[in-house]
Amino acid sequence: MNIQETQANNDVEVSYRLASGKYITVEVSPEIEEWLETTDRKIRTQSRQDRRRLGFVADVDTLDMKHRLIQEDTAETVMRNETYRQLFQAMGMLSEVRRYRVYLYYFHGLKFKAIADLQNVTGNAVSRSIREACEVMRKYIATL
Repeated sequence: MNIQETQANNDVEVSYRLASGKYITVEVSPEIEEWLETTDRKIRTQSRQDRRRLGFVADVDTLDMKHRLIQEDTAETVMRNETYRQLFQAMGMLSEVRRYRVYLYYFHGLKFKAIADLQNVTGNAVSRSIREACEVMRKYIATL
């Protein structure tokens, strides 16, 4: 966000970079400009918190995600963060075992058999547990 004050009416010009790479400039009041800065700051903070909750490590996928985040516009980022917030809330409703299995399956790409071997259970138990966890999360998110 690039800010430049206009002398005539104390409005501020704010430039945003869209996901397409194109820049747009709009004139806003100082109050709106302050609100936009606060919102951008909150979005960046939420993104950092999301990465910490997921236990991201610095790897190629994370670097690619950071590159995509830079190209997104504010509206897309707000919507994505809201979706993540709902997902984390829903995952918080799960038991520790189910949450760990969902995490391994969806975020680390492990197969049912690999998760079963880690936890000394059958692959069917892992499959059923993840399926039930997804149903619990769907119902929870539908109530939000």
